[in-house]
Amino acid sequence: MKFLRPALACALVFVMGSTCGPAAAEAPETWPTKPLRFIVPGNPGGSPDVFARALAEKMAAILKQPVIVENRPGAGGVIAVRQLQNVSDHHAFIMMVTSVAAVLPVTNKAANFDALRDFTPVANLGYTPMMVVASPLTQVKSLAEAREYSKKQPYPPVFAHAGPGTMSNMAQERTARMNDMAYSSVSFGNPGKTLAALVTGDAQFYADAVSVMQPMLQGDRVVPLAILAHEKLAGMESIPLGKDAIPGLEAVGGFGVMGPKDMTPDEVAILGRAVIEAMQQPDLVARIRELGVYPEPGDAAAYTEILKKEQDVWGKLARSLQSDVQ
Repeated sequence: MKFLRPALACALVFVMGSTCGPAAAEAPETWPTKPLRFIVPGNPGGSPDVFARALAEKMAAILKQPVIVENRPGAGGVIAVRQLQNVSDHHAFIMMVTSVAAVLPVTNKAANFDALRDFTPVANLGYTPMMVVASPLTQVKSLAEAREYSKKQPYPPVFAHAGPGTMSNMAQERTARMNDMAYSSVSFGNPGKTLAALVTGDAQFYADAVSVMQPMLQGDRVVPLAILAHEKLAGMESIPLGKDAIPGLEAVGGFGVMGPKDMTPDEVAILGRAVIEAMQQPDLVARIRELGVYPEPGDAAAYTEILKKEQDVWGKLARSLQSDVQ
């Protein structure tokens, strides 16, 4: 007579509506068992914060637990990273952004972390494309014209960005290098001051997020040269893609969710499913699109591959910039 293996026998008993042994009699609580903390490396009211709060509300309804947003700005993201490194349980996660995951460990040695080594990828959220614009005073209307213009000036033209180590800075440097431009890299501190510099001619070119550039496009205050995304953006189909002029010229600021280093596969799966389900809800999609974020939800495996690519592309560029300074 053949006997069923214990695991199979237990499965059959479960299907018939009974339990099997002490473990089945006392099933473990479903994770999460208490409120979750959602760490955001930015100030209250900023785009990442607004994004996180809208997402947290949806996730709380799915997980049946409160999801509390904790703003931890400062040191380019180091403070938020430390917060996650120091959690005492698995009920905390972070909104990871490209500049923190791929650039910060290179530009700030005191950060002393590796996103893929020290944290657990949970889910991809989406991205913010970068855009390159020119001052109308240059009369430049394309990346090719920008290259020619830059080489004809007595001094390298100013190519502005939002600040060292930002995705604006990375997009500016990648564009200038791949377009073989002569340029001087300058940060004016904020978009308002940068716009003023473009209008007066103190800056000739500028790279930043599409959401930052859109108000500047009104009234022809700047000239759009390229969007550095992988596809045309709705409502801006007339603006060329960088990759169509220069193969490989793309730059987007990514958003994702990461948890503590030792999260279990079950915890990752539960949290990841909640993130993806939330990111597919039309009202949340509409809200974050207003922030200039393009949803692209993906599971832990997909986000891991994105992080690897970000570390390769932006980490290498950041190291190159560090070498140039030294």
